[in-house]
Amino acid sequence: RSFLAAIAACVIASAAASLPSVAINGVEHRPVPGLGALPAHCVNEVPSGTRSRRAPGGGLEATFPDGSVHRFPPCASGAPRVRGSVSMPTLPADYDGWLAYTATKATGPAYDSFLGSFSTPDAPKEVPQVLYLFTGLQNINWIPKADPDPSTDFDIIQPVLQYPASDGYSWSARSWYVTFRDGALASTEISMSEGDLVFGNMTRTGDQSWDVISTNTRTGKTTVQSATNSRLQSQPWGYNTLECYGCQGCGTFPQKPSVFTGIKLTAGGQTVKADWDVTPVKPVTPLCNAKATVDSSSGAVTLSFQ
Repeated sequence: RSFLAAIAACVIASAAASLPSVAINGVEHRPVPGLGALPAHCVNEVPSGTRSRRAPGGGLEATFPDGSVHRFPPCASGAPRVRGSVSMPTLPADYDGWLAYTATKATGPAYDSFLGSFSTPDAPKEVPQVLYLFTGLQNINWIPKADPDPSTDFDIIQPVLQYPASDGYSWSARSWYVTFRDGALASTEISMSEGDLVFGNMTRTGDQSWDVISTNTRTGKTTVQSATNSRLQSQPWGYNTLECYGCQGCGTFPQKPSVFTGIKLTAGGQTVKADWDVTPVKPVTPLCNAKATVDSSSGAVTLSFQ
């Protein structure tokens, strides 16, 4: 292969190494927000501005901002668990699941956009493997660990706040596109500090295409990716979520909550009201005092930890 292709492959490998990893039955996996974990080869970091589509035969084909095209193979777990008709990878032993969240469903046409800001809390005193906070849109209503494996393919698009960042001690934000057959892509991270707001923007750009954008409103830094897949034609489920891997109790949680404000959902070209259900499927193992609350007057959602 060409010298430039070899350099690009090295950059991809180096970027992917910045994502956390965990061994499951001797196979390296990477935690992914909204899903659990996937084999490391099918969880990849891509430059901000990347456009992806489902590749013929499975996997994801990504076009980087420089015009180069990269093929990522589909997932093939070495340790599947099957409870429905879709084979899922084994969950990590330290996966805590969705510990608090709100959920809503479009009652008419599926959603065309989901906008809103969420605040960066303080850093936990102890470091979990990875703590995620996100807004997300899914094609089906499925909660990992708490629900049986789904009977159909699944995807989620999401702006995500995570702790720790790749530096091991601070917060960062990425934009994610996650599937469990074709793999997952994470855009390059942007730094976040306590009190910063992530402005999350998921907007339909075509029948089967979406932009997923995460912006630090203080610095103006943005990380974005665009995804195209037939499943993205209908994203009728929306969420605000606290998810964790390796949280060992209150010490691995922030003291301050994350508050989701300015939430706006559109469907069929119209703004629609979000009727949030609060953690409708309870976590298998509750931790500390993690909970979600909804302000009935403002529509703000608070995810608190202590």
